[in-house]
Amino acid sequence: MSKTFSYSIPIKVSPNRMWFAVIKDAHNCLPKCAPDRVASVEYEGNSDVVVGKVRTIKFHGGARYLKGRIEEVDEEKLSIKIRITGGGFLGVLFESYEYTYEFKEGTVKWIVDYEEVGGGEASADVELAKQETVGFIKAAEAYLLQSNDYA
Repeated sequence: MSKTFSYSIPIKVSPNRMWFAVIKDAHNCLPKCAPDRVASVEYEGNSDVVVGKVRTIKFHGGARYLKGRIEEVDEEKLSIKIRITGGGFLGVLFESYEYTYEFKEGTVKWIVDYEEVGGGEASADVELAKQETVGFIKAAEAYLLQSNDYA
């Protein structure tokens, strides 16, 4: 059975700047704003953010990565849905999952649809996933607040 949770992360930068940094320019921004965690962001082909594109975020610490296929992109509403196809919490905490980011004034809304491994209760797992995501959004926010000339 599929489950959903959502979480709103308050931000102090414009949604357009956050969208550009975290989504459009992730291959440049994420390794800079979270250098202790993100080794690289790679795309199959070019770095265009379009439906069907596969993006892999490689983390420091060996074989850790998050690979996802872009399922939906709405540039006007600043929203994106990504289905995870490898790494991350896939097969460890979640049997399957996809997430949506919605960038709005003062907040980034994160919506996750998932199935737990073994169909069990995943409240602690959801909290861990939430902490990781909040950490990345807050790192990008801090970077943008310090880099007025970026985006």
